[in-house]
Amino acid sequence: MEVEHGFFSEQTALDLGTFDAINLGLVLEHITDPAGLLKLIHNQLNDDGMVCIVVPNDFNPFQLILRDHLDFKPWWVAPPHHINYFNFKSLTGLVERCGFEVVHKEATFPIDMFLLMRDNYIGDDIVGRECHKKRMNFEKSVSFGGDNSVLKNLYSSFAKEGIGREIVMFVKKQTQ
Repeated sequence: MEVEHGFFSEQTALDLGTFDAINLGLVLEHITDPAGLLKLIHNQLNDDGMVCIVVPNDFNPFQLILRDHLDFKPWWVAPPHHINYFNFKSLTGLVERCGFEVVHKEATFPIDMFLLMRDNYIGDDIVGRECHKKRMNFEKSVSFGGDNSVLKNLYSSFAKEGIGREIVMFVKKQTQ
């Protein structure tokens, strides 16, 4: 397999050809023109091509409660590294404007829930590791029986409520 090193751009896209699927994990929050990148990806996808997008779910309901009612500073705002902030509604609007149809939405574990339970992990690596272990134990325990549908349904339900630390969205190229 040949590996190309460099940025995906209009110049490199032509040489790379087309794809059936593209994984766009934790990218859109870092770039200056997410719509431009999505439109370029749209052009590089085969008909019915799919994109998996993962971005932080910022300004989600739990974060807003923590900020507005419990005196937390917006710790998730991270310039200059994050220059775009998304929630389910804004990301859905963006991908639809760029020629995609959303086929599935889910969230990752709403780690902010620990802050609401007074496990303040912000700036505390020890508490952060404990919260991470609790999250992992939760997911392992729910999946223990071999039926991951409970966890998948839970995270899809979180997405419907706008809750969860990250947005996971599968979108399909719309063709005219």
